[in-house]
This record gives sequence, C-alpha cells and structure tokens, in this order.
Amino acid sequence: MKSIYYVYALINPATNQPFYIGKGKEKRAWSHLTQGWDKFNPRKSLEIKQIRKDKLEPTVNIIKENMAEQDALNYEKELIKQYGRQGYETNGILTNITKGGYGGNTSEFFTADSCKKMSRPGIKNPMAKLTEEQVVEIYYSKKERKELSKQYSVGENQITEIKRKISYKNVTEKITDLPGVHPSCKRIPLSYDTIQCIYLEEGSPTYFKETYNLGMGAIYNIKERRTYVKITEGLGTPGDVKKYNLTPTDVDKIFMSKESLDKLAKQYNVHKETIRNIKKSKTRVFD
Repeated sequence: MKSIYYVYALINPATNQPFYIGKGKEKRAWSHLTQGWDKFNPRKSLEIKQIRKDKLEPTVNIIKENMAEQDALNYEKELIKQYGRQGYETNGILTNITKGGYGGNTSEFFTADSCKKMSRPGIKNPMAKLTEEQVVEIYYSKKERKELSKQYSVGENQITEIKRKISYKNVTEKITDLPGVHPSCKRIPLSYDTIQCIYLEEGSPTYFKETYNLGMGAIYNIKERRTYVKITEGLGTPGDVKKYNLTPTDVDKIFMSKESLDKLAKQYNVHKETIRNIKKSKTRVFD
C-alpha cells in the first residue's frame, strides 16, 4: 500500500487557527487557494474571500504526511471532530461540510492549551462560546455585522449564521420574527424555514415587502427556483403573487374571457378599469 497521502489544514493567518481540514496528495492542499468559488462548499470560499479582503493570505499546514489513504481518512475525521464544524457542532470553527473519514482522538495534537496558545490578543476567537441570551441579542440586533463581531468576539460569518438560524439553531429555531439588520443592509439573512414560507405563501407585492422586507425580484427568484433551489425542492407548486388581488392565473382567465367588463369586475372584485387594462395587456406582467 502506497504511503503518498497527507492530512492538511488551511490556516487563517489572523488567528493562526484552521478553518478547513482535508486529506490529499500532491498539490491538493493548495488547490483550494487557486480554484476560485467552490459551489459545493461556499462557506470555505467565503472564508478565503474574507481573509483576502483583510489583505492577508490563507496558509497551508501539512499536519501529517507519508500516510496510506485509509489512515489519512481516519486522521482527517479525528481532526474535524476535534475542532468541530461551523453550524453543525457547537462552537465549531471549521468550514468543512462532511465529517471526513473514520473517527479517533487527536487530543495529543490539538489540545485546548495548544489552541489557546495559537490565538492572539485582540483577534476574534471563533471558538468563543455564546450564551443563549447573547445569541438572541445577536439575532435581534440591528447593529452592523462588524460591530457585533467585535462586541461578542466571534467571526462575522458566525453572526450571519446566527441570523440565518444555522449556527445555534437550537436557540433560534422557535423564533418566528425576522432577524434584526442594520439599515444599510440591503438584504435580510434568510433562514431555511423563512425561505420555505416565502416559496409557499401567496399574497400581494405589498404583503411580501412588509412581511419579509424583500423586493419582488428576490421573491420571484425564490418562487421560480432561481435561488435557494435545494431548500425549496420537494415543496410542490409555489404560492401565487397577487397583483390587484389577482393571481397570474386570474389575469390570464380575464384576458381570454368574452364576458363584459362589468361582469368580470364584479366576479373578481376589482375595478372595471383594471379589467380594461388587462384586456389591453397593460397589467399582465407581474414584475
């Protein structure tokens, strides 16, 4: 059996802590830094982007090499379990999506003491534990993400994941209110259950704007499955968006109908001029 594999970590130079653990051979470890956007692991790509935004560059640390493939898989899982994954394990710091190979114990390599020594004063500590009260405070806060990150000593990505009910979901899952956002924020961090509600609900553009603080472009992208496809798959037909209290199906029926304007206005409970405009194709586009 060839011993050509190694286990590596991608390191955030600002904290000297890993944000991704992997197993590979040859140039695999460095490929993450050159491949561009990883559609299968966007969180890792976001982490790299954020580090570079701070004018730094992630580093590669080969933790153990000259390993058989199965041994490398086993060790990979040990490290992932030790550090934990963001949004999966409480206080996890890794962006890994899967648990890796097969388990074990890596306390001799990454003890709490060694993790403490790697951190630097003044740097956000992604392993910081938040109380339930703090999580709720973050969820409802309208402060900027950067300010919250500094106040609670956690990464900016974790602030977003709390508001999206990914991290600390056990605390926020029963909250039905939308998260608080700073006035400068263009879009609310939507949780999975909120996205599903938007997909299934029907209502007017005003209703969606007031309820979810989203423009109709974002609403249609969700309902037509141009965004958040995996979250809405299997939910069936999306709820209609009503304009003038009419669904797109109603508009098509009115357009094709031979009935009088008065009768159609009464039937659909809208003004006769609305019926006239539909007949003239002036209100058939629901954008």
